[in-house]
Amino acid sequence: MYVGPLDSPGIANRLLYEAFCIARDDAMCGECATIEVELEAGGRATVVDDGPGLSVAVNSHGISEAEALMTQLYSCRHAKRHAERADALCDLGVTALNALCSTLELTVWRDGFEWHQTYAAGVPTSTFDRRAATVRHGTRMKLALDRTILGPVEFATDMLVEWARANAETLKFVVLDRRTGERVEVRVEA
Repeated sequence: MYVGPLDSPGIANRLLYEAFCIARDDAMCGECATIEVELEAGGRATVVDDGPGLSVAVNSHGISEAEALMTQLYSCRHAKRHAERADALCDLGVTALNALCSTLELTVWRDGFEWHQTYAAGVPTSTFDRRAATVRHGTRMKLALDRTILGPVEFATDMLVEWARANAETLKFVVLDRRTGERVEVRVEA
């Protein structure tokens, strides 16, 4: 898997964009209104959307579609509802992001329950478990980029805001940079 030059100043952001891929597709279907991104030092971030949540259905391989999306290359394209735009909206896939994280915690709110799974370097470290009942819907990914592979990378708020302005369409996109206290909100009406 080639993600580009690791010394590229935008590599951290390029990987983080993959966490927005499905939510943006959901927004195009009118099912997601907001993506919130919280940035922390050390290549750590939390991405939360209010879409329908990743699919929790069990696939033909006996794992949830959410786990397949997180662990199997090219599964992002199969999860897209706008297949003709999959290449434009999903470069590497969230699988690449997960593989390049020392840890990633996935929480899905869907079908009346909270679902949870953790990963290390793209490999599940827990089962995909159903937790408490909830009326909430959406997905949260809390991640830490693997600095042993990527080096001392950091996210660039200005690059995220630029991406949001170019791609938000009808989404509200909120970036909170805990490193500086800066909060930026972007909403682009189509």
